[in-house]
Formats: sequence, C-alpha cells, structure tokens
Amino acid sequence: MNKIPNIAYCSKPAGDTLDQALISGLKSLGFEVAPWPAKVNKEPAHSVFIFMVRSTWHEDIKQQIHTLISQQQSCFIAASSQLTPLQDAKLAKTMLVMGEDLPVIYPPFDADNLARQLGVNKPAHSSKLLLVDDSPAMLAVIEHFVTDLGYLCHATVSAHEALIKVQEGGFGILLTDYQMDEMNGIDLIEKSRDLYPDIKSVLITGFGDKATVLNAIDIHVDAFLEKPLDIETLCSTLSRLDRIINMREENKRLLVELTESNTLLKEGRDNLNATLESLNEAVLTLDDNFIILSANSALTQLTQHKVESLLGKAFSCLLPENIWPALLQQGHETKDTVNMEGTVTRMDGTEFPANLTFRRSTDILRRAYILVIQDITSQKKMEHHLLSINEELEFKVAQRTKQIEEAKEEAERANQTKSEFLANMSHELRTPMHAIMSFNSLIDKSLDKSQVANSLQEKVMGFTYRISEASKRLLRLINNLLDISKLESGHVELQKDRQDMLAIINNVISELSPLLAEKSININLDCQTDNSESYMDDEKMTQVIYNLLSNAGKFSDENSTIDICVKPSQVNVEVRSTSEYWVPSLQVSVCDHGVGIPDDEITSIFDKFIQSSKTKTGAGGTGLGLAICKQIIDLHRGDIIAKNKEGRGACFIFNIPVAPIDWSKKAKNLGENHER
Repeated sequence: MNKIPNIAYCSKPAGDTLDQALISGLKSLGFEVAPWPAKVNKEPAHSVFIFMVRSTWHEDIKQQIHTLISQQQSCFIAASSQLTPLQDAKLAKTMLVMGEDLPVIYPPFDADNLARQLGVNKPAHSSKLLLVDDSPAMLAVIEHFVTDLGYLCHATVSAHEALIKVQEGGFGILLTDYQMDEMNGIDLIEKSRDLYPDIKSVLITGFGDKATVLNAIDIHVDAFLEKPLDIETLCSTLSRLDRIINMREENKRLLVELTESNTLLKEGRDNLNATLESLNEAVLTLDDNFIILSANSALTQLTQHKVESLLGKAFSCLLPENIWPALLQQGHETKDTVNMEGTVTRMDGTEFPANLTFRRSTDILRRAYILVIQDITSQKKMEHHLLSINEELEFKVAQRTKQIEEAKEEAERANQTKSEFLANMSHELRTPMHAIMSFNSLIDKSLDKSQVANSLQEKVMGFTYRISEASKRLLRLINNLLDISKLESGHVELQKDRQDMLAIINNVISELSPLLAEKSININLDCQTDNSESYMDDEKMTQVIYNLLSNAGKFSDENSTIDICVKPSQVNVEVRSTSEYWVPSLQVSVCDHGVGIPDDEITSIFDKFIQSSKTKTGAGGTGLGLAICKQIIDLHRGDIIAKNKEGRGACFIFNIPVAPIDWSKKAKNLGENHER
C-alpha cells in the first residue's frame, strides 16, 4: 500500500456535478478534493486523478489525460455503477479514450471499498472529526488529543466555518464546545444535522447544569463530555461513535448490494419465466421425490392437464409404466443429462411420441430435477413419410436401373449388328460393283474399234454411260456406309497437312458440274481471305465439300445459285462445356436457294440416317452425308451448324483451325475470348 496522497483531482461527469458519495469517501480517507481540469500541485506523489465516465470527450481534455498517464500519475476511471464495460456504454467509451489498462473503481465509494480500489492505506479510524471551539488554546488541546488517537481532523474556532465544512462533506463526527460567541454547541449540532443528518455529535461543556444536559438529550446529542476532558473517556466515546459509523456504512453497503442482487435476481427470474413461457417444450421442476413443483404453460398445450392440477403429483402420472422407471434408471447410472425417446400420456388417455430430457438441477440448496418434454409427433410422421418415400424411390430406381441396363444391352447389340451388317453389305455390294464397272470399261474399249457400226456404237455408249453414272452413285453410297462405320468405331486417323481450301472447292465444283448443269445451277464462290490454306486432311475435307455441295444441288431449284463463302474466323476447340479455347479458323459456308430446313429438324439434321422431311419432294438420299460431315469436322476440332436463310434456302457453315493447336496458349486465348 502507498502513503495516502492528500489531493484528489476529480473530473466532472456529463451532468456537471461531482459524485457526492465519491467526494465523501475520498475525504474520509484524508483527501482534499479538487475539480479537474485545474491547477495541479507540482508534487506528483501527493495527487491522484479520478475521471468520471462520460460518453463524449473533447480533444484537448483527451490530450491532457494522456499527458498525465505518460507522466505516470496515479489515474483512475470512476464507474457510475457496478455494470461491466460490455453493459455500460459510457464506461466502454471512457476506457477506449484513456486506454483499457487504466484501472476502474466501482461504487459503493465507502472508505473501505475506496481504499482497497485506490491502493491506499485507510486511516486508523475511518471517521474524520470536525473540532469546533472558540478558544484557540482549548481547541489546540483537543486537536492534540484526537491526533494522538489516530484520527484525521479539522479544527476551527468559527461555528460558521464549521457549517461550511459539514456542507462540503467528509466528516463523520462533530466535536463542539457548548459555549461559543457565534452560536452555542446545541444550535451548531442542530444546523449540522440539517446539512448532514448522519453526522455524529459530541458536546463539550464546562457547565454541568441540568438545563444544558436536558437540551443535549432533547436534540439527541450522541455524547456529552465535561471539561476538563479525560483522555480515556474521550477515546472510548470516539471509539464507540466510530464503531457506530462503521456499522452504519457497512449496513448501507450491504443494503446497496442486497438491493442490486435482488433486482438482478428478479430480472433474471422474470427473464427465465418469459423464456419458459415462450417455449413449445414443457419444462417441469421436480423435488427429490420427483414431485412436480412447477411447470410452464406448454405442459397444458401438450397434455391437456392444467398446471395447477399437476402440482404436488408425481411426474410418473404423465408417463407410461414402461417409460419413467427407465428414465430414472438412466439418470441414476449416468449422473448426467439423460435424453431418450418415449411416449407421454394426455389427460384423455391418448399418447404422443416425445423426446424426454432429464437432469439434476444446478440448485445447490436443494436436490431438484428438471424434466423437458418435447412433442415429436410431426417429426415421427415426417420420418415415416420419408422412409416410405425412400423405399419407393429405391424400388423405382432399381426397376429403372434394370430397364436402362436392359435397354443399353439391347442398344449395344443392335448397334453391333448394324455395324456388322453395314460392313458386310458394303463389301458385298462393292465387289459386284467393281465387276460391273470393269466390264463397262471393256465395252467402252471395244466400241472404239472401227468395225462396230456407228449406230450401234452410239446406242451402246449411251447405255454404258448410264451404267457408269449409276455405278458411281452406288459406289458413293457404299463408301458412305463404310465411312460412317469407320467413324463410329473410331478407326479413322486424319492425314493432316497444309492444304488449300479454295483448290479443294474448285475441284469438287468441277466434279459436280454435270449434276449442276442438269438443273442450270450457278456457283457463286466468294473468297474473303488472301490465304485460304488450312491444316486438314485433304481427302476427308474433299468429302465434306462434296457432300455439302451435292446436298445443296439436290434441294436447289432450277436456274438458281449456290453461294460459297470462304473467310477467316475463330473456333472453340475445347470440347468440354466447362471451359473454352478459341483459335484462328477458316470458315466455309454453303448456301442454297431451295426449300430450306424445317425448324424442328435444325438440331437433328446431322444425326445418322436422318433425312429432312423435304426429301419427299424427290431429292433422295440416305441420311448419311451430313452425319459424315459432322464426324469429320469434329475430328478436325472444328464445328458445323445448319440454319435457314432469310427468305428462302438453307446454309451449312463449318469452321476448322488453320494451324495445329497449341494447348499451352489456352489461358491466354481464354482471356482474349472473355474480352470479346
């Protein structure tokens, strides 16, 4: 403990009035109380600084406070209540301004509590004396006596000054002479009590007359001493009054604590009751014999019993005979919270499923238990419903899985059979086809001889021309069957190299010129790039151009035009839908002026064996040409789409990369694509 400083500087709270209880407590410890900010004593060892909590602090005040703290002055925060910083916004704000390390003193601000929190020694006697005698000599003697006894005191020869000191506070005992010029001691005692009713009084007189004694008794003077003073009598009188004051202060402190405790207890009980009443679960308290002591209103809602009718009854009246013994047994074995499912009996005898929670109460004064009943009827219904749905779904999934597996096996068998059939049929058709074409070639050579009549030669050559054209058409059909079979099986390997797309298109146009000439169809070729080369398989790309151009010729009207356009573009070569990788490409479009494609067939036009409903007009076809185109373009990591032109006709547009794909640049190209 430190030596008691003699000056306490206190800041004013928001109400601009110093806390009177704090001032009295400080004075009872021997402090002179001064307001702050004010002129401060230069000797730091004799000062403490106490800052009352407030919500706002001016910048200049904050600066002064931090200066004091940096000088290691004895600084404290004075709370206005016993609430913690989490509960008191003003206290939290003040601690934020001054620093959380600064100590906080809490009420009540009596001498004992204040001395403990400030870390100072309490005076030998807690009561501070006010000595009044208009005789300086006598006053000096009395002051000497009480100082030797260990009391703090203030001595004055003026009764009016004494009243001012009483009003300022901090004095517990008034020791006054009876006969004084300004006013007699009895009048001083009465006026002092008007200012501070709890002040104790000692009247000193040299007159032992009965009138003085009676007047002193009439105003309830606490002690009466005659001159000359006896030191032992003075000591015992002051000790007795000091004990009375200490008891009174202790009673006040206990009363404050008791009041606050009762208030908190009542608030806690009210909050608990409100919480219990808001619950859907029934909460019961039981004594050590498991008799119901209390319950919330949810018990009535769940069991139809009125709470009053169950008080004083055993809780077993709510549970079947097979439930409550098991609940008690588990509680006895575990000595902890027990959770179990069971049933609860309503007043009409019906039962409902419930979750039961049983535990020992935290009340240390008595043996008590808590029982919580939660209705789980809806939960059980949901569980049964989900269980039945789950079983039904499992049956349907198993049934559907079996059907899918059977359908998959059947489809695989059918696909295998189809592939075998196509391969066998193609080989069987191609063998005699080669023979027909060979013999047709021999006939052509024989007809070139001069001995054959011209008329017969022309007639036979007409026949052989038709045989040759039909054979070529049949050979293309056979080749298509073989190609689609190879493409499906994945046995096709592209022979890629840099090839000129424009040259391939011109070659196909030349090959199909007889077919196009029959319908007087013109070709409009538009090349919008200086470099029409691309990285591709020459043979396969020729097949794509041939199929698209012949398809356009089939569906074009006579004396119409087929538009072919070649231009640079970009294509996404990433087949996964989760990401994209765009690279430079060459785009080719083939557009006719024919009947177009029905809207509901746009997406299926590239499927195998699918023919447009427009083929009923006589265009013919096997439904393999476009499927082969799609497979070849996909192998090139390109894309192909079909759409209708505005007005009349259909367009087929495909893109293929112009160079081998560099996958290391994928991230960069992906960013460029996002910018686009």
